[in-house]
Amino acid sequence: MKYRKQSSFFRMLEKLKGDIQLLDRHIGVMKAVMEHEPIGIVKLSLLMDLPYHRIRYSLRVLEQMGYIQASPAGAVTTVQARKLLGGLGHDVDELVALLLAPGVQLLGLYREAVAAVLDGDARVADDAPPISLLALVHADSVAA
Repeated sequence: MKYRKQSSFFRMLEKLKGDIQLLDRHIGVMKAVMEHEPIGIVKLSLLMDLPYHRIRYSLRVLEQMGYIQASPAGAVTTVQARKLLGGLGHDVDELVALLLAPGVQLLGLYREAVAAVLDGDARVADDAPPISLLALVHADSVAA
């Protein structure tokens, strides 16, 4: 199955994927700071097994947003960070509900492609999005 990676649709999905991965890293850094505060960049880099420059970028973004503060001993979280993490599960649930809502076209494409694969129909269009294991598991749980 070939997917046209140069299409604007693919670029939008790749951007969304990158944004989700970046947000996940920022949240991971914030949680690590909260668990080990005060903590410096080098220790965070070793703890999270991420390059120094990525930790530094995440810390800068989190500081600009008011979720962490720099201190002489290292980064520490703010009250705002605790509030964010306390309500994050609800926010993620809302996003998942949005994706699963009837009429959402993005998952409709996956449902059609997954149904074809599960039915043994190998005739999937060349421009169909790639199917991930997550999409297969999701489609199976939605059908149940």
